[in-house]
Amino acid sequence: MRIAYDGLIGQKYIDVMPAPNPEPGLVCKPNTMLEGRSASGIVDFIDVGTANLEELKKIVTAIREYITSPQIKTAAYQIMADISATSANLRQLVFEIRNLSASEQGTIKAFIENFRQISEKLKLVSDNLASFLGDPQTAVDFKTTLANLKQFSVKLDNIMTQAQAALGDKKFVEDLKSAVAATKQLISSTNEIVQKVAETRVRGEADLLIGKDSRDVKFRANLNITQNRGRRLYRLGLGKIAGDIKLTDLQYGARFGDVMGTRVGIFNSEPAVGLDSYLFTDKVVLSGDLYDPDNLKVDLRGLLGFNENLGVYLWAEDVAHSNLRKYYVGVKVSP
Repeated sequence: MRIAYDGLIGQKYIDVMPAPNPEPGLVCKPNTMLEGRSASGIVDFIDVGTANLEELKKIVTAIREYITSPQIKTAAYQIMADISATSANLRQLVFEIRNLSASEQGTIKAFIENFRQISEKLKLVSDNLASFLGDPQTAVDFKTTLANLKQFSVKLDNIMTQAQAALGDKKFVEDLKSAVAATKQLISSTNEIVQKVAETRVRGEADLLIGKDSRDVKFRANLNITQNRGRRLYRLGLGKIAGDIKLTDLQYGARFGDVMGTRVGIFNSEPAVGLDSYLFTDKVVLSGDLYDPDNLKVDLRGLLGFNENLGVYLWAEDVAHSNLRKYYVGVKVSP
């Protein structure tokens, strides 16, 4: 049993149909309640469509209000302008890329490849760092290091606070200035001493002189201490005079410029002054000595050096007295 319609929009009526396979002997008794169903008609579909149209109307109204909003219109216009500008830039970029030479395109490709490699290396470093920090012992060490740095920062802050307080004391500042000045003077003096020691050169030399008489032989041994690249000279010499070994030279010398130098002190065991002339980059040295004030004597000599270790002498002794004048030739050896 069901409620049906007479046609599409006709009246409703009760449609009673027998069961397709009734049980034998089944008869409806009086006052039996029969259950039926309502058949869907066109009206039901119209009601559902009407409800859907109402919902659609609400949605369309909301969309129209949203679109017609001034803020939405402005934003939409801005978005369209941005899209248009971006498109123009892309077209220009494509045009420029197409006009690039092969080498320039290769450069861009190399740049992209390098960027890719850098990205891979950064990822590898990140993975290694994560693995490193994931180690429990590393985490403990890292925390310990941070704690030590914090303690050091606190100590440094305390030191700076104390220093600021001390700098506020005028007497402390004056004492500090004096100490700094004294330290600078000490450092300067030390540097001068070290420089002098570094430039000090000690060399020994031996002179062997032979006169006209082969038995007239003289031997001299000198210890030369030079400083400031030979600008200052300290000389200590021993020699055989009249068969005895005596102090022959104790002199101080100074060199002026490249070709002249003077000496004062003892020469041939007598007070003396000397003059030296350096020629041909010190290969030739002409020297004169004035000594023995009681009986003034003059010695002249010339030295031709083959190198730093060997040279030959021509020596004239006591040229001021013709009866005592002697000439020698000899060699200078400087090991």
